[in-house]
Amino acid sequence: MSLSKGQKVGIIIGLVLLVFAIAAGLTYIFWPRSPPPTPPTPNTECSDDDDCPYDNQYCDEDGTCQTRDTECFDDDDCPLGYVCDSYQCVEEPSILNRMAAGLENSTFIKSDGTVWACGKGLFGVNGDGTTEDRTIPVQVLNLNNITKIALNWRHVLALRVDGIIFAWGYDDGGILGDGVVRGRVGVSTPVQVVNVANVVDIAVGQLHSLAVTEDGHVYSWGSNLYGQLGLDTTDTQTTPQRVLDLDNIVSVAAGSYTSYAMDVNGIVYSWGMGRYGQLGDGSTANRYHPQAVDGLDGYEVSSKTYNCLAVQGTTLGFGSNSWNGLGMDTSPETQLSVPTVIDALKDYDIVEAAAGHYYGLVLTADGSILSFGYNNLGQLGNDTTESGTPPGKVLLLDNIIHIAAGRSHSLAMKDDGTFWAFGSNYAGQLGDGSKEDRHVAVQVLNI
Repeated sequence: MSLSKGQKVGIIIGLVLLVFAIAAGLTYIFWPRSPPPTPPTPNTECSDDDDCPYDNQYCDEDGTCQTRDTECFDDDDCPLGYVCDSYQCVEEPSILNRMAAGLENSTFIKSDGTVWACGKGLFGVNGDGTTEDRTIPVQVLNLNNITKIALNWRHVLALRVDGIIFAWGYDDGGILGDGVVRGRVGVSTPVQVVNVANVVDIAVGQLHSLAVTEDGHVYSWGSNLYGQLGLDTTDTQTTPQRVLDLDNIVSVAAGSYTSYAMDVNGIVYSWGMGRYGQLGDGSTANRYHPQAVDGLDGYEVSSKTYNCLAVQGTTLGFGSNSWNGLGMDTSPETQLSVPTVIDALKDYDIVEAAAGHYYGLVLTADGSILSFGYNNLGQLGNDTTESGTPPGKVLLLDNIIHIAAGRSHSLAMKDDGTFWAFGSNYAGQLGDGSKEDRHVAVQVLNI
């Protein structure tokens, strides 16, 4: 069948348009494109940053808008756990403190601000109004808009977005901070901590708690046998008391009977039990008052019991090195009373550390976890129960953005928001629906 002249012309025009479309598509895909240019800085007068016309500008001391150094144009330009905000890579909101591990429990904050818990029900640590063990996370009652969670032994703190703290779990003499003096009992639903507000950070030790307020003050309460409250006494406190001589504090951390705080200039302070060198001050004496620690400026401290890790790109260790819990090849009973570089981690860019009970986890910039130390129940996640090994990679986990260590179990959060766990599971603290120990990571269910 022959085509008419009009039909032939139509086919030719269609083919030409198709060629142009293909060429345009290939050009869009392969033609090199520059990122959006940084807007020029106009001579705009200003009194504060809001007067400047562009997000990546600030109001300089001379009263004109100046352009900030540009780190990124979108989230893909930033490392794991960071987002692009006003052309700068900043820590992604609600990543840290999204989970916590204790003696035999785990707690998690969902993206909707609710708190979920699993593990041993004794003393009501799961916060669900019962004392039943939970092998799958259940929702903690009466909590919403939670941004941070802290758990060490058997009591829990949760920080709400408005700066109010809630507590539940084991109470002995008023360590929950609600002003009620109880015997050795459990509180299975959250109670509000009194005498402190506008809180921005929290931490818990075995029987004591810490909080930082937005004006840079530190408050402490609970057991004080070793001076861990920093109040120059050993008296237990049933409500938060301000720690004197600490100002401009931005974060806190706690071991079993020790406390740490970092100020706006990066100076780290410690106080409490020093028996194993965990105060980092070169001694093994107890301290009842905060003191600055040499060699820790800018380092984020993590401790659960008596071994301490500190991270600022490089990783330092101090305190007990039993079972190689500091990742150092020393004799089993070595104690380090000053922060010391962990040689085995020198070649890694470490972004977070989590110290467990005589073991440690560190998170690398590429989203991998290294583990070392005590491993009797598989808490190192390397498919063995061999203890004392040097730092090695946790199996089956990548794209990790947050880690947490308990007494003998470990938690990890992936960049897709899923939670993973490994180690001891005799009370269901891994949240996988069983009570079987896991030597490699399993996904936490129901969250």
